[in-house]
Amino acid sequence: MINIRKATIDDLEHILALNKKLFEYEAGFTGEFNQEWTCSQAGQEFFKTRLENENVFALIAEEDSSVLGYILVRIQETAFRKRNLIAEVEHLFIQEEMREKGVGTMLMEEIKKILRSKNVPRLKVQALSKNTNAISFYKKHGFSEFLSILEIDL
Repeated sequence: MINIRKATIDDLEHILALNKKLFEYEAGFTGEFNQEWTCSQAGQEFFKTRLENENVFALIAEEDSSVLGYILVRIQETAFRKRNLIAEVEHLFIQEEMREKGVGTMLMEEIKKILRSKNVPRLKVQALSKNTNAISFYKKHGFSEFLSILEIDL
């Protein structure tokens, strides 16, 4: 049976390993992500700080003590928006063999419950435009296009 639970600092190694896999997966869409960052001192400190932050919620999906995936969401204030409290999915990754089996949905639904209980009115996510599987997943969960980010090499 799949269990969704709050991640703790004890899960740091699992989260680092999953995020490394996330970056490897995203390398199929872009070469922009530093593949060494996750396991670097800066990457480890980033995740450690996130796990200790009261405005960050990280959940782990596991089955029989095997970690299947995780989601990391940060709540932030944006003074320039009418609903200035907004949460952002910073990282979501499901082990390849567990995709399309409801694990991502379980994580997303649980994080939505947590955010509603904290009176957070909006949740956003960014996905690489070429990652059509991720975009389809998010749209299936009620996300819609709001902002396009364009980049140029100089």
